[in-house]
Amino acid sequence: MSEPPTVQPRDIDTRTVLQYRAGDLLIDMSRQQVTREGAPIALPRLSFLLLTALVRAAPNLVTTEALMERVWPKAVVGPETLNQRVKLLRDALGDDPRHPRYVEGLRGRGYRWIPAVETLGPATAAAPQPAGPTATAPTADRGAPTPQRPSTRWRSRVRASSRWWMMGLAAALLAGLWVVRMQWHEAHRRSVEIAAVQSRTIAVLPFESLSDSVDDRYIAIGITDTVHHQLAGMPALNVVARSSSSATGRPILDAGAEGRRLGVRYVI
Repeated sequence: MSEPPTVQPRDIDTRTVLQYRAGDLLIDMSRQQVTREGAPIALPRLSFLLLTALVRAAPNLVTTEALMERVWPKAVVGPETLNQRVKLLRDALGDDPRHPRYVEGLRGRGYRWIPAVETLGPATAAAPQPAGPTATAPTADRGAPTPQRPSTRWRSRVRASSRWWMMGLAAALLAGLWVVRMQWHEAHRRSVEIAAVQSRTIAVLPFESLSDSVDDRYIAIGITDTVHHQLAGMPALNVVARSSSSATGRPILDAGAEGRRLGVRYVI
């Protein structure tokens, strides 16, 4: 038995509304719907295009390349995508690939439609069917790989604009991080300087005489002034002013508390 000839599928003439009787299927090109004994069979758009390409070429074989060009005219796909689409069409029609009734595949060559095809002529024009649970218009593809279509100009512009926006946002974030880092370094430097200054601060508290003699009191005042003067002459020390350390005018009972009040590390 000789193999059927190979042909290219013909384009659907949208100016002529036709119906095809393909075996027990009725294909209405105007409504793009398929029925079997009055029951609708929902097919996605790509599956409907594949079906019509095979039916219009029946009983001839349609090559893999011709089917890919007919079903995906503006996309680059491979044979695996076509094979997956044929599987979805067979599942929708209830066709068994091991014992096919509708679609026959010739490995490495293509596919052909098995049942006889009859052209019924122009179909009767009808009002558009409302969408509902029984709508038979091509549905969205599910379970099949969707081929990538070429990028359009507006998509390129959107991507370019998005890149510039992301670059601007990244630059703003880096500038903000740099400012925060500089502020942190400045605060750290000041805290180090303050700690260094405080580590060298000292206050000379008034010496108190333990006797009741007035002369001894003057001697205590003199000792306080002498010690304060000697320490103030040392560059490594920061001595609190004499007036600050003796401004209370009262006996100092807690030298540590007085040092904390004056903000110094050491007291004498």
